[in-house]
Amino acid sequence: MQRFHNQGRFPGNLATQYVAEWREEQEAKADRLLREEMGRLGWDNEALRQTGIGDERKEWLAGRLRKETTMSFKWIAQHLEKGSWTHVSNPLGAKRKHESLKSEN
Repeated sequence: MQRFHNQGRFPGNLATQYVAEWREEQEAKADRLLREEMGRLGWDNEALRQTGIGDERKEWLAGRLRKETTMSFKWIAQHLEKGSWTHVSNPLGAKRKHESLKSEN
């Protein structure tokens, strides 16, 4: 262990603890962002469930979560009630492609 410390690396247990804390912080940030935006939209959990998978507001929020946090497509899909993670990744990919084509013209 001393060898790792001297080389500027964390021993395994400290690295694991650091990663766990970092993940918790990222999830807390994503939860906070989600709650803030739901409040702004006037949504509660039931309204979120009843809003369609392809709703523009959900798409926008998925993009914001992906841009501002490290949450996975799967996490975002579960928390936005979008079903499969592909309902998050495909629209975001299409949006990026569209924006890329617009910037080329």
